[in-house]
Amino acid sequence: MSRYENYKKDMNEQIREYNTPVDAKHDSAQYASDLKNDLRIIRDMSELYHTCYIELCPESTRMRVCWNKGAVYFTIEGFEYLEPFISEVYEYYSPYSFQHLSREEWRAVIKKMRAFSGRLKEASDADDLKDYLGVPRYKRLYSPFTYMFDYMRTHLSAYFDEVIAYLEAELEENERIYILGL
Repeated sequence: MSRYENYKKDMNEQIREYNTPVDAKHDSAQYASDLKNDLRIIRDMSELYHTCYIELCPESTRMRVCWNKGAVYFTIEGFEYLEPFISEVYEYYSPYSFQHLSREEWRAVIKKMRAFSGRLKEASDADDLKDYLGVPRYKRLYSPFTYMFDYMRTHLSAYFDEVIAYLEAELEENERIYILGL
């Protein structure tokens, strides 16, 4: 086998491993624990251990570029479940930059999240959600659904409910909520 063929084989194997979490297959309890930690809003900055987070900051509490008191935080992995809705509404969305969405844009995101959450609660298996989870950028999000569908359905719908409640409360007083990739 040539060097190129070996390289190509190695790259395909890495891509396969990335798209199919080994933990979900071999250690469902640990994977479920990790997901439970990711599928939540972090309200206490003392829980942040490094800089790989997404900050949502209402304009009324934004005093500096990032790490604002009154902001909430998400793990990168948890926020990935929200990104498809945000990028559908806000075409310039990037998890690697600082941006803001208006009240109307956030309400459109909430509407899409509610619609998906309803579908999620009614779904009988992961295949019912392929049109959302099959988008290439989010394809690896599909894997936990195939291994732990009931767990994901329960926890992800609760996560969406928590995020929607947070956004609706903040939008009562704020015209904008910033997304800050940290």
